[in-house]
Amino acid sequence: MARPKPVPRPTRHDVEALSRLRISFIRRGTLHVEGSTEPVLLMDLARHGAFVERGQPLALGAEVTLEFWLPGNDLPVRAACRVAWTHEHGAPNPTISHALPPGLGLEFVALAEADLARVDAVLLEHLGRPPRARQFSGRHLHR
Repeated sequence: MARPKPVPRPTRHDVEALSRLRISFIRRGTLHVEGSTEPVLLMDLARHGAFVERGQPLALGAEVTLEFWLPGNDLPVRAACRVAWTHEHGAPNPTISHALPPGLGLEFVALAEADLARVDAVLLEHLGRPPRARQFSGRHLHR
């Protein structure tokens, strides 16, 4: 079995930059809602949350759990979340892209320190890419 790569620790400057960063992150995940599970598609990822595509909105403040995998990691990230905002199909909102599908803006409220470090590593790796390489391509659909 391959030994996992050490996760770099972000500096204070990195944490400030990462706190403002939201990246395209198209991945399959699982949403645990009121005792049931359903597959979802993550659309973006930030240090403090994620947006998932979902046809039916949930109440603001609803508590859910999100599980997803990061590139190069066999262990899923499991985050307790609250619904911070929703986007319904066709709903006008000047602060949200019209191209955004219906879904949920989830805020991480409980995330293991090791999972946060792995999320930080993905965000740092993204920041280290040339700007052209940061653009979305359909090749990133995984799991």
